[in-house]
Amino acid sequence: MLKNFAANSISTTPGKAARRKAHPMHLGVLLATFGVFSLRHSSSSSVFVQRASASSAQWPAHWAAIEEMRTSGAGVASPVDTMGAEALAISGAGSYRQGKAFRFQTLVSCMLSPQTKDAQTAAAFRNLVELCKPLDMTSDALARFTEEDVQERIKMTSFYKVKAKNLLNAAHLCNDKYEGDLPLRIEQLLEFPGVGPKVGFLTFSIARGEDHGICVDTHVHRIANRLGWVNTIQAKSNGPEKSRKALELILPKEKWGAVNGLLVGFGQSICEAKRPKCNLCLLAKEGSGCLHYGALNASSSSSS
Repeated sequence: MLKNFAANSISTTPGKAARRKAHPMHLGVLLATFGVFSLRHSSSSSVFVQRASASSAQWPAHWAAIEEMRTSGAGVASPVDTMGAEALAISGAGSYRQGKAFRFQTLVSCMLSPQTKDAQTAAAFRNLVELCKPLDMTSDALARFTEEDVQERIKMTSFYKVKAKNLLNAAHLCNDKYEGDLPLRIEQLLEFPGVGPKVGFLTFSIARGEDHGICVDTHVHRIANRLGWVNTIQAKSNGPEKSRKALELILPKEKWGAVNGLLVGFGQSICEAKRPKCNLCLLAKEGSGCLHYGALNASSSSSS
């Protein structure tokens, strides 16, 4: 999309010497919106081109500002806080952060969430809790139902048929191999169908308090690039996974478990994908190192 926008901004009509210039403000804002930053003016085409320049060394200051916004600022109330995987698992397991039911429900909520909004994930999770009643939603309780039963309860999620199959496979694996519990080793959980690094790492972080990797979704991927912590926005495939590996090189391991909740909440409430609320953000100022804000300022200055 960005490539097409830039290409279409310059006229290449045969027989015409004049070239229609791309408006630097429009292109700059578009690139910034998608997490692209530090723009340099090209004298040959009058088009701003992408140049990543910020250092990841500023992440501690960014982290502190985001924490402040998430605890006392505009980012306090975010869907992830009430409908994220941890909140759902606690609600389904009677507020206990331990036990087989809590651990399995953590896995269920994490497996439901990919490419699905928190509200839909929460609705699907609660439907499964109701399906299992009067029993708690354990692996044994869920395994009693058919794929069609599960599909009907989670059809508000994306790829619900695949997820229904994977959830029942997970329930049977927990029952047959791990005494109705999650595996003790992350490598074993990652062998479950439908459990990749994102789901597996988040599940273990919440259910077992073990951080084996950072859970990177679209919010984390976008914000880490906007702030210059990583430079993976141009990745042609699997950008979030590339962001995960880059983030694990710069963030201390004791921060890994907090990354997802912190940045997802920030992304949902302030640093949105298409219309970030820079007027509410503590990082939207000169010298903060926010590359998104810097790109907007560069575009605005060039057009004035």
